[in-house]
This record gives sequence, structure tokens and C-alpha cells, in this order.
Amino acid sequence: MNRTASSRDLTQEIGVCPLGPSRQTTHRKLTLSLAAAALFAGLTTSGALAFAGHATSGATSTFRSGMDPMTPCKVIYLSDKTGAADYLYMSGSPYTSYVPLPQMPAVDNGWGLYATKSVIYAGAAPNAINVYKPCGSALGFSLTTAGLGAPLSIAADYSGDVYATEYGTSTIDWFSGATDHPTTTDTPRSPGLPYYLAIDNVGNVYTSGWDPTNTFEQIDICTPHMASCSFCEAVPSPSWPGGVALDGSQHLIVNNEIGSLWVYNAGCGTLDTSYVYSASASPTHFSFTDITLATGENFIWGAKQFDAPQTACPTPYCMDAQAVHYNPTFGTLGVIAPAKHTPVISGDGPGGGIAVWPPGPV
Repeated sequence: MNRTASSRDLTQEIGVCPLGPSRQTTHRKLTLSLAAAALFAGLTTSGALAFAGHATSGATSTFRSGMDPMTPCKVIYLSDKTGAADYLYMSGSPYTSYVPLPQMPAVDNGWGLYATKSVIYAGAAPNAINVYKPCGSALGFSLTTAGLGAPLSIAADYSGDVYATEYGTSTIDWFSGATDHPTTTDTPRSPGLPYYLAIDNVGNVYTSGWDPTNTFEQIDICTPHMASCSFCEAVPSPSWPGGVALDGSQHLIVNNEIGSLWVYNAGCGTLDTSYVYSASASPTHFSFTDITLATGENFIWGAKQFDAPQTACPTPYCMDAQAVHYNPTFGTLGVIAPAKHTPVISGDGPGGGIAVWPPGPV
């Protein structure tokens, strides 16, 4: 594993995003980019927040000590795997009031994204997962995948376990602490391929893949560290493996990548609700790839790709992020939220990954 910092140290050092660069630590220096700092400074807040720095495990350094003024940091990360770029949108309602700057570094070329309360994971072809402070652009450390395919989907639990699918392969990478574990596969679907994944609050891994025999999207549940996998849900045809997510009540949310979302009761339970967010007959037809929940879980955000021209996009090659209303208490899907979206990026390819920071409570 390529590492320039301890993941445990980085996790404990990060609270909310600082207004300016962090101070030097004795082990390394993680700085917020000047572009990001300038953008954060332009945000209006009702008051300064205070943050007490956390000492790192091992006591080799501290992030910040004492009480420092802070600016709340609320962002959407959106990756474009065709255009090979990651975009960062500052929080607003709607998000169109902000431009997609600063971008993640060019090394993060538009693959999987995932946010925990401490860090942002960004996939990069051919074989890396780069880890950043939320809202920053200074690399903390990197994980090295098997490299058989680019990291399409990334998920992590709060114990330090990180998983990633490798695009177009049956390989799933598993990382834990400072150790690169052997790659694993989700065998029940063989020879089908896992695409997207999510992790519940006890460490089980849910994979979204293709059942080549029955020709529908299948969700499997794998025990922690991919020790064993079994069937969980089948999304009826027509469908194609799309993003998956879990809310705080452990409802499983599945995107079929052709215009519908499905919500299942906890524990691979029965179907709770479904919603068609994009009708194929519509001239503004679009589909989601990856999905994630808003911080308060009242919206589901999808990385939206267009497959037909429309007003904001004269060609099929456009992307943005779009939100759908959601009730996490009952697992109930609502309608598209027109004001909850990011600017349309004309000329770019489909959105690959999406992450919201701060994340929800899963």
C-alpha cells in the first residue's frame, strides 16, 4: 500500500473544514488549497464555529490545538469518468449559484467517490484510491488497488475498512488499516460482474451487479471482509446495475440505472417503495449512475447522465447531479426536486461517482 500518512491519524485529525491552511504537524503537512480557501471565505455564515483539535493516535502530532474559527463546509462531489475530472460544488439552494471549483487534482480522473465523516475517497485509473480531507485538495494518502479495472465504486465503514469494485471485472478490493488485503470476488453472481457497493452499520457489504442468466440487476449481501456472499434482492427487468445506498434506518436504496429507484426494508426485506424518476418517452430522459444520500437524508442525490438532448444540453454528452425527495423514517421516495441540482456540464460524459459531505448517519 502506498501511504504518506496513517489513515487512523488522518481520521482523528479531521473535524470540519478550516477557513485557511492547516498548520504544520510533526509528521506531515496537510493544507487546504488556496483556491478552496478563497471560495470558502466567500460563503456567508451566521457565526463562527469553534473546533477543539484532536490529538493523533501515537501522539506524534496534532492537527490544531485550542479553539479556531471555522466555516461550515457543505459540498457535493461529482465525477465524470468520460471527461476524466472530479468536480466540487459548494452548498446552496439551488446549487447553480456556485461554479464547480476548485476541482479535485487531475490525478483523480473521474471514477468512484465516497465520503465518510473524516475523509473523501476518490478513485483514479488505473489502480489508486486517493484520500483527502473534506473540501480540500491536499492528498493525505493513497491505497493501491489490483488495477484490473478502474475503481468504479468505493465504500467505507467507520472501522477503517474500505472496499472498491474494479470496472468490468469481478474483482473487489478490500483494505483495512495499514494492510492491503488480497482482492476478493462476489462469487454468487459469477460469471456476472459487481458494479456498485454500499456498507451497512454493522459492516455488511451490498453489491449491485448483473445476473447474466436471468438478465436483471441483482443485489448480494456479503459479510464483513467479503468472507461470504449471498443473494439479497432482485430488481425486475428492465434494469442495469446502478448505485446503492443505505439510510440510517438501514433501508436499502437501489438505482436500476434506467430511470427508477427502489427501496427495500432492512435486512434484505420486502420492497418498501419505488419511483420512476425519468420516463423513457420524455425528451429530457436521463438516468442516474451512482447515488448517495443528503446529509439529512431528506434527498437522494444521483450522478445524472443525459441520453437525449434538452434545453440545457444540446447533445447527449452532458452531466449534472439531481436530487429526489426521500423520507428516511418510512423509506418513502418522493418526486424530483427541481431546485436541488448542480449546473449542467455541456460536452462532458456521464457522471461516474457522487458523494455528499457531511455524509448521513449510516
